[in-house]
Amino acid sequence: MLITLYLDADSFRPETYGDAPPEFPLSDFVPPQTANPISQKLRQAVEASGEAQAVIAQRAGMRQQALSRLIDPYYEGHSLATLTRLANALGMELRVELVPKEKRAS
Repeated sequence: MLITLYLDADSFRPETYGDAPPEFPLSDFVPPQTANPISQKLRQAVEASGEAQAVIAQRAGMRQQALSRLIDPYYEGHSLATLTRLANALGMELRVELVPKEKRAS
């Protein structure tokens, strides 16, 4: 069986030769992503500094492209070492806080 996928702005439309399945929205198959709060805080700090990403990245010992990736809202590969270098490059202090987990009702 051959399946061809056509991508338009709103949906994937699989068409098979023979019995074509009905159209279905892309949202049925791609779970919504949640923005990473670490990336969001980094972006805010970079923007608040008023400096170019390239300047901050150079001080942190990385390329601008790496900094751009770290402030992408959906990036999830931050390391403590990298966050520390960025905090230093921004003239900030990195704090990590451990708090008790919320207890779930049974």
